[in-house]
Amino acid sequence: MLRRPALTGCLALLGALAAACSSDPEPAPRTNVVLIVVDTLRADHVFDADDSVATPRIDELARDGVAFPNAFSHASWTLPSHTALFSSRQPSQTGVLLNAQRVPDDLPLLAEHLAERGYATEAVVSLCSLIPAGELIRLDRGFERFDDRMHRVMNQAEDAIGNARAAVERLAADPRPFFLFAHFADPHQPYTAHGTVARPADVFLGDDKIGAVPNLAGFAPFRAKLALAPGENTLTVRAPVSFTVRYVGAQTTDGERIEARFVDHSGATEREVVLVNDTDAPVDADLELWAWDDCDEPEARRRYRLEVEYLDRYVGELLDDLRERGLYDDSLIVFTADHGEGLGEHGLLDHGLSCFDEQIHVPLIVKPPAGDPRRAGLADSARGLARHVDVAPTILHALDVPMLAGGTGSSLFEPAERVLLAETHALGVEDNFALRDLRWKLFHGRETGSFVLFDLQADPDELRPILEIDEARFAPWMERLRDVAASSPDAANVNRDADDETRARMKAMGYF
Repeated sequence: MLRRPALTGCLALLGALAAACSSDPEPAPRTNVVLIVVDTLRADHVFDADDSVATPRIDELARDGVAFPNAFSHASWTLPSHTALFSSRQPSQTGVLLNAQRVPDDLPLLAEHLAERGYATEAVVSLCSLIPAGELIRLDRGFERFDDRMHRVMNQAEDAIGNARAAVERLAADPRPFFLFAHFADPHQPYTAHGTVARPADVFLGDDKIGAVPNLAGFAPFRAKLALAPGENTLTVRAPVSFTVRYVGAQTTDGERIEARFVDHSGATEREVVLVNDTDAPVDADLELWAWDDCDEPEARRRYRLEVEYLDRYVGELLDDLRERGLYDDSLIVFTADHGEGLGEHGLLDHGLSCFDEQIHVPLIVKPPAGDPRRAGLADSARGLARHVDVAPTILHALDVPMLAGGTGSSLFEPAERVLLAETHALGVEDNFALRDLRWKLFHGRETGSFVLFDLQADPDELRPILEIDEARFAPWMERLRDVAASSPDAANVNRDADDETRARMKAMGYF
């Protein structure tokens, strides 16, 4: 016999259904974002074809996400590149062309954009060119906490990781979704090459030895307390190998800066610095001195590789921390570098001076939240070019958040034909602009008005310039480069009116 359900049961069921239909649904969990940027990391030391560089932890992230083998920065200076990352605009559009500039107050930035939408925002940075300094830089806008605790110019990864993990701990305890920017400075110069045999240098004040730089192939500065006589005091550094003094800072115990006069060039084994006590009485002073040995191209390459392998361990520690807190799978994690590094190509052991690929080709990995159905779009985009201006739009697309006003990039979740615009702005060097796709790269010098073309398929190392250019074919690119060059600010006129401390830090890294 068919039974009729009890009336009370039916009423209860109908009530539950009505409640379910009338009440607002629980909001879906909002995605956390972790942006990891490594300073001066070349793409070919992460995506190396012969596995000559051991980066197992970064490789794990690439397997969990989507790797972009053809990703590029727009500049090879730290601050201009980071400003492009956070604004989705070219350096020539932001006006931030060099390190130690002010980021415009009205420039929309990613952290501020997310903070306005309820995100907890923290940053941990490891290089002086990202430190807020008075009226300069200010890339910290939008971050509730901007951790720049470091040595005078730089934190190594073993120091930075503690600050980064502390940030994860705070953010994990916050009920809001979060945006974490974790910045590592290795493998930026000096290439300390953990495990390299120490190369000490003796330090003299007058004829008296006052100590030794522990390792010219290392990172730690030499510090000492000095008694300076009135007038000029000569500090001498001697070593069995050639070296460069990158920074000398001295101040009295009252905090007054003491003039330090030195002109340094590589290639000598003895350096003199004059410390000027402009009083009539002896003063006690605290000294800090940075000196790096001068290594040739093969040694620079060896140390650089070791630095990348050293860094990989600490990136892994940060990812492990996210896993242990249950944050890894459901977070959007983006890994990249601000720019690359010349390791002898085109005669450069440095960065910031050209648009050649070794200085702008960077790794890029995007790990979307687990189960994100848009992952296939990332894989399609990875077959083409990716640019730093595309990073912020990709993050905002994943979060279903409106795009930044004035941004010029596009989300990598949506495949598109992309062309890279790169820029070189450096004092004493001609401003240079370049357009690049997967096949061609066209350079334009602003002062000379010249154009140089490279066929990247036939000449991937950019060694055989094509001077006879098919102007009909490349007319749109040539016109665009002329327009960008004409509208771009001049690096010689940008405001770098830094205070003494900022200028000293930047000078130690070669930025002044």
